[in-house]
Amino acid sequence: MQKIAIWLIICMMGTIKLMACDVCGSASSGQFLGILKDAPENMLSIHYNQTVFETRHPPNLFGDEFFPLTEETFRFINLGGKYRISERINAQASVPIGFINQTGYNTRQRGLGDVQLRVNYLLTDQLLGESMNTLITVVGAGVSIPTGEFNAIQDFESINPNLQLGMGAFGFILSAQSTLRIGNSGLNAELSYRINNENDEGYRFGNQVNSAVRYFHLFSGETLNHAPLAGLAFEHADRSSSFGEPINITGGHKLHLEAGYEFWIQNINFGLSFMLPIHQELSEGLVSNQYQFTTKFLYFL
Repeated sequence: MQKIAIWLIICMMGTIKLMACDVCGSASSGQFLGILKDAPENMLSIHYNQTVFETRHPPNLFGDEFFPLTEETFRFINLGGKYRISERINAQASVPIGFINQTGYNTRQRGLGDVQLRVNYLLTDQLLGESMNTLITVVGAGVSIPTGEFNAIQDFESINPNLQLGMGAFGFILSAQSTLRIGNSGLNAELSYRINNENDEGYRFGNQVNSAVRYFHLFSGETLNHAPLAGLAFEHADRSSSFGEPINITGGHKLHLEAGYEFWIQNINFGLSFMLPIHQELSEGLVSNQYQFTTKFLYFL
């Protein structure tokens, strides 16, 4: 049970979609990585992610600006699952349902986002020397399917690309993740790269790089096990483009301080995480990320 719990920890946080946009809060929705080698073969999951941005709208960009400051709230419920194909390979799927609000203009979006499919391969799972210390490394590849609406209209006007539920085009994701356990403590590191394509509207979101390093410590009980974790997460997005021309006020990067906690009992796992930016430069300083909160529930079949 203790070893199973360690592999549950690496599902706490995964790739985060960063879209630093043309003067509208960037959308971030948690996409969760991880391979549960020693857990039961199949898994069902529910993840909830809430991210809040604040956006300044300078009058010289659009003329008269009725709302110079707006707040964008992105809420995503991700319904997912894992199927173990073999000892080293599993397949994962994530179906996001989005709820997007923007103050001032009262922009509201509800509906299905872009579905993601992923295959993970267990590259290494080994004991280090004669100790019980372990190292696990997982690599993966996936595809984002444009099931979410991109060309939504409200009040006879097109909604900003970053307030759409989907990207409107296929995307491809490469990832790597490694967890080192020393006794009841451990380090988890991950890196992912997302390649975005141009959609039918001529819009292409910038490619994205995400990385994170986390420390955790496991406390074991007779029935309940729990583990606090803390770390840093970095995200970078290239500039978006319209019909091949870069859009100046897009792209950016941010560095998060993350704190979280994991609980599990038998075949149930619950976790939560809070991320607070300590440095950011989004949309040339016009967008600021306020915070990001994530919670999850996993059930192993």
